[in-house]
Amino acid sequence: MKNSILILIMLLSTISIFAQKDSPSIDNFTSKIMIGTSFGTTSGSGISARYVSNNSGVTFTILPNYVRNENFSHTNLNMGLSYNYYVRTNRYVDFSMKVSARRQQGGFFSYWTDNPDRVRVNLGIGPEINFHLLPEIDVDVHLGYGLYDITKSLNSSLSASVGFYYNIYQ
Repeated sequence: MKNSILILIMLLSTISIFAQKDSPSIDNFTSKIMIGTSFGTTSGSGISARYVSNNSGVTFTILPNYVRNENFSHTNLNMGLSYNYYVRTNRYVDFSMKVSARRQQGGFFSYWTDNPDRVRVNLGIGPEINFHLLPEIDVDVHLGYGLYDITKSLNSSLSASVGFYYNIYQ
């Protein structure tokens, strides 16, 4: 029941946002290439690269990690891919809708499971706010809805992420 109410609220807020006129500054939007770090439940955690052009953007996040102890050794791999559609933009803040996917092999909880190389896939959707602290520095905050471990034992909950980016080309 809680999940149904959350989905309904997100859909209604998304519909009301798209029903409004686009801001004039979206026509003057330029391409950006950014690098940084991101921590997200459905978008991946690690080092990020982002490309933004016109009113959409793509972010790739990756964090490889080699784990070795007395019982086993293996590689944890955390990858994420996100797509953002920018609904509102201005000089200080951008508002976008985000769709993300994350693939995680191993990870923190793999130490207590019998299969440390288990692969998990998470999907998420929801709004994201991008704050322009300086012309070169951005901070992104996302809160939405996520589907977790869709390949094995599907469950759903809130999804969240935070990212810190440095603009290397504009």
